[in-house]
Amino acid sequence: MSESRYRYGLLSISIFSTSMIKIIALSLLALTGTPREEARIKALFIQTIMRNMEWPASKDEGTYKIGVIGDVYVVEQIKSLTNNKLINNKSVQVFNYTSDVKMEDLNILFISKTLSDMYPDFHKVAVPNSVLVVTEDKGLGEKGAAINFTTKGTKFNFEYNLETLNASAIKASHVITKSGKPVE
Repeated sequence: MSESRYRYGLLSISIFSTSMIKIIALSLLALTGTPREEARIKALFIQTIMRNMEWPASKDEGTYKIGVIGDVYVVEQIKSLTNNKLINNKSVQVFNYTSDVKMEDLNILFISKTLSDMYPDFHKVAVPNSVLVVTEDKGLGEKGAAINFTTKGTKFNFEYNLETLNASAIKASHVITKSGKPVE
């Protein structure tokens, strides 16, 4: 069983690949830290999501492309976690999403809570182009976001929208479906 170690403040977590999301979700409870610390948690989740999703053959290139809207710290943290590393034998390219980039070319688009009002416009393009949209605002899972980060008190978790994943032709592994909460 492969093991990765992450150091998060005073918290050192051993993460085993088969239950990575569950351990992160149960262990990283403090969403009361700095914006960088919170971005680190989100970046860990996004990294885990990449490891546990299967995109259709049309998206099966040698690079995961991740666009981030509204949170430079998330960009910074994903880059830090994936720098010179392969995930599922693919390199990772992360950037602040702008209109200069074709959304259709992305694998993942993260939309921060501060810009979640933009979500409906991106959803229309994302689903037919197999772009996994990750959000962090209450109710966006029900509105069709494939993955939506949630908080309850200081607990950080996620919900997934199986209907959106199926419509996007993106397959979630059992790690995703067992660790997250399905949107009802």
